[in-house]
Amino acid sequence: MLPDLLLNIICTLAVVAGTLLAGAPLAFGLVRSARPMTKLALSFAAGYALLSLAGILAGVLGAAPWMGELPVLLAGTVLSLRYREIFTRDFDRLDLAVGCLSVIYVGIGLVFFSAITMWMAGDAVAHASVIRMLLDGGEVPVSLYPFGSYWDYYPKGFHFFSAFWGGVFPVLNLVQTIPVLVTAVTPVLVYSAVRELGRREVAVFAFIFAGFCFPAHYMYLIWAGYPSAAAEMLLVAAVLAVVVERRLLPLLVLGMAFTHTRYLAYLAVILAVWLGIEYLRGHAAALRRYPLVLPLLVAAAVAAVVLFAPVHEPAFLLSLAGSKALAAEYVAQWFWALLSVFGFVVALYNRDRLDRLCIAWTVAIAGMFVFSDIGVLDFVATPNRVLTQLYVPFSIFGAAALAAMAAALPKARPVFALVLVFAGAAAMAVVLFTYAGAWALPPEDSAAIKWLSEQNTTDMVCINLDETGAWVYPIAGVPVVRPRLVPGDTPYNYKTIQQMIRDPNSAKTLAALREAGDVPTVVYVSNISLSRPGYVPPFSEYSRVYPKINPDFDPVNYETLYEDGAKIYMFRAEAEG
Repeated sequence: MLPDLLLNIICTLAVVAGTLLAGAPLAFGLVRSARPMTKLALSFAAGYALLSLAGILAGVLGAAPWMGELPVLLAGTVLSLRYREIFTRDFDRLDLAVGCLSVIYVGIGLVFFSAITMWMAGDAVAHASVIRMLLDGGEVPVSLYPFGSYWDYYPKGFHFFSAFWGGVFPVLNLVQTIPVLVTAVTPVLVYSAVRELGRREVAVFAFIFAGFCFPAHYMYLIWAGYPSAAAEMLLVAAVLAVVVERRLLPLLVLGMAFTHTRYLAYLAVILAVWLGIEYLRGHAAALRRYPLVLPLLVAAAVAAVVLFAPVHEPAFLLSLAGSKALAAEYVAQWFWALLSVFGFVVALYNRDRLDRLCIAWTVAIAGMFVFSDIGVLDFVATPNRVLTQLYVPFSIFGAAALAAMAAALPKARPVFALVLVFAGAAAMAVVLFTYAGAWALPPEDSAAIKWLSEQNTTDMVCINLDETGAWVYPIAGVPVVRPRLVPGDTPYNYKTIQQMIRDPNSAKTLAALREAGDVPTVVYVSNISLSRPGYVPPFSEYSRVYPKINPDFDPVNYETLYEDGAKIYMFRAEAEG
């Protein structure tokens, strides 16, 4: 078997090539006047949207997702032969620099996940489980909020896209690589937008800020917000499409709707404010003639909010002010924004098209943040999640300020960029490995689950006594009694787990196991529950405390299959009770 890092590199190259080929004919066919790097970045975003939507359509029609996705990939590959421009090397030095920096970013991510395997629980195992469920032919419903239950309308575009590659690569490798790749494309889209708006000197700095400097970008890899990362990529691609080719916008918006619906709200407000600023700029004379119109409209909007919305005090801002630890955490995450303040001032004076876009983006997200914090937009997202969307305009503002500084010493511009890359990459590595020490999947559990995946697990069921054991399903393909997010389909229930935690040899526990009939049952006890009972996962409010397990699994009732850090037992159905 190939080492994990080498397999991850191969997986990354395959996903990049396939996604680009799927979207290239559309991007290169519609986007005529844009730069080659812009077309490539939009090709990936369009390819992601096409493959995910084709998979969803096939699933809705009752077919396997790949039956919709494979024709899209084949058609894209054939049509790409018409556009020789796709295979040319018409890139300038800045494009090549961004390409090399993207490889560095992806390399950091791949090495990191190869080192830690994955997070021990939380959303990472949930997303991996949905992908595995698709690969196993399970019923994965798709709808949009508010239709259906939470399981129905939970956005699954990312999972359908990832499952397409699951026919070749293991699920674990997919969740180690595709999120890294998606987050690497977003800064390339930011770079492309800046260059298309005529700010060549700002573009590379904007890429570095967006990719390496602001933790809000790569924190998606820590919090396992993979659909959010993919939707943000589509959001930036949609803004870029407005700049270069609006006919791509419907596809990107539809892909966003089925990847993470919340980002549609972000996009709508950003575009509305941007168009509003452009309108006001074009009607400046009328506003000077009627100077009170705009203040009256703003006052009416504020009055409507105060009178008719359930406004309360800004809870999140007050929590920042009242907690030194939380305030220090946010200062550490956003200290790069100090440079962005100078860029914001420059933008207010310059007010070219890029400046107006960034100001609109900042005003839109800041307004949504405040409205969310005072209770007006509770249905969109929590305030801290809305706040993360500021890093994209802040990256461009910071880049503008740094480019202005570098303009005084043109020959030192590469040195400025290298220092920024080194500082950002170092900070990124520190942040990633700081979290790894708290919640990375322990080597003992990783080895145990991989061992189980190599056994004959046909028709087997696993009782996992804590959250880490949920990884048994996506990695080994064995259904678990208490999965994460994915509806369970096993002969046991949560009551059986509680009985087993208290006493695996009690009459009630053994009776519940025997009632399952001839289904082979294994019990997985993670290294965390054995070595750290009562452990509380550090950054997931939905995770339970790891239980204090009764380790007395009587050999009469259970055969020990594995006991190297974690433990795996096989229930002896024929044993006498």
